[in-house]
Amino acid sequence: MRRVENLVRLGHVERIEKDEITLEHGSIPTSGDHVLVHCATPGLRDNPPVAIFTESRITLQPISRISLSLATGLIGFVEASGRTTEEKNRLCPPNPWPQTPYDWARHLLIGMQTEAGWLAAPDVQEWVESSRLNLMKGLGEDAEHERVRELQSRFLDAFGPALARFDTFTAAATPPERARIFTG
Repeated sequence: MRRVENLVRLGHVERIEKDEITLEHGSIPTSGDHVLVHCATPGLRDNPPVAIFTESRITLQPISRISLSLATGLIGFVEASGRTTEEKNRLCPPNPWPQTPYDWARHLLIGMQTEAGWLAAPDVQEWVESSRLNLMKGLGEDAEHERVRELQSRFLDAFGPALARFDTFTAAATPPERARIFTG
């Protein structure tokens, strides 16, 4: 940033045209010779989840805890599978971005429930397992397979007690946080 010579502080960008950038408090000239870097995004939105599939629209959102790229690829695969809208939404429930520690717990739980639901759809499970977008792909094929299996076993051993303590963890949440955790 120290090397940037021309900082413009005229508020948020409202419109970019071929020869002018209009901001909240003024405008500046531009041309095709300029590189424009938009750094004013609010970041990951905290919008309430909506059904991913309707009869006329697909709303891309996270669905698992693994990868946003995997989610969007899987949404495309499920859309092309010929399933009913209800079945597509069952396989791809929205999983809102976490904004608080309690949201993170909710995000993990929804993601794990979604991934477990894929086991009942062999074509979906096969697609996930073979997708290069799956960050977990090939763990069992790793040269250190035994070490991976040991780590997976430790995770599964800890998972049950962690779920048992989830109620204790969430007891400290405020009513609005609890509503966010258990709404999904």
